Amino acid sequence: MVTRFMWEPKGNKLCTLHGEPGRVNCTIYNVVQGKVTALVTIPDLRSIDCIFWSPAGQYCVLAQLLNLQQNKFQQGAGCMMFLDAGVGSSNPADYKLVATEHPYATDVEWDPTGRFVCTYVSAWIRPNDNEYQIWSFLGRRVRKESSLNRLVQFVWRPRLPTLFTDKELKKVKKDMKHYSRGSREASPDHRQLRAIPPGASRPVQHARGYRHAQSPPRRPRPGRAPRRRYRGRNRLRATYQRGRSRRRPGCYLGLIHQGRFILETPLFLAFRIIIAKHSLSSFVVFMK
Repeated sequence: MVTRFMWEPKGNKLCTLHGEPGRVNCTIYNVVQGKVTALVTIPDLRSIDCIFWSPAGQYCVLAQLLNLQQNKFQQGAGCMMFLDAGVGSSNPADYKLVATEHPYATDVEWDPTGRFVCTYVSAWIRPNDNEYQIWSFLGRRVRKESSLNRLVQFVWRPRLPTLFTDKELKKVKKDMKHYSRGSREASPDHRQLRAIPPGASRPVQHARGYRHAQSPPRRPRPGRAPRRRYRGRNRLRATYQRGRSRRRPGCYLGLIHQGRFILETPLFLAFRIIIAKHSLSSFVVFMK
C-alpha cells in the first residue's frame, strides 16, 4: 500500500513510501519519456511518513514527524534519513547519507538554494520543547537553537530571481571551469595559498617579500631611513657604531693601542679592554 509519493522538483525522479505501519519501504523511480524504471528500494524505514525533496533536486529527506493525527507514533517522532538520489546504483546503502533524529520535530523546511534544511518543533502541535535545528544537505547539523518559547513557524527568506536569461545561465555553467581557472591565474600567490593548511594565516605580498597578514609592514618615520636589522656579531658591531655616532658632551676616555688613538665612552672602552683583550700601553682621561 502506497502511503506517500512526491516528485523531484528539478529532475525526473519519483519517490514513494509503501508498506505497513512500522515497516515502511521507500522506492525511487526514474521517469524518462514515458518509461518508468525502478532505481532502488530501501527497506525497513520503521514509521517514516514524509518526503521532502531539495528545491535543487537530487537530495531528499525522509522523516517521521509529530502531528495531531498520528499520536500513536509519538514515541519515534523525529527520525530522519538523508538520501542522495543521484547515485545511480542498485545497492540501497549507497543512497543513504546519514540517519539522524530531531526529537518531536513537527516540520521540515528546505532552504531555497537546496544547501540547508531546517527542522523545528512548533508550539501549535507541541507547547513545550520548542526549538529549531539547521542541517546541511549531507545531514550534518550546523546550528541548534533551543528554549524558544512559542515558536510556531520557521520560514526561509525567498531567493531573489536571477538577472541572467536561461541562455546566459547555460553559457556560464558551460564555461565555469574557464572562469575559475582565469581567477586563479590572476592571483599572484595562488600557488602559495594552495599549500597553506586551513586555519593558518595567509601571507600577503609586500615590497620586501611575503609577510603574514597578522603583522602589517612597518612604515619608516618621516625624515628617517628604515633601520637595518642585525644578528649575532653584526648586532654588537651595529651597537658600537650607533654609540660612536651619538656622542654627547661628557666624560670620554682615550686609549693608545698599537700606535692608534681611540676615543670612546667608558662603557665601550671597557668592552675593548676586557672582552676584546686589547693590550693597554697608555691611558688618558680628559673632558670634551
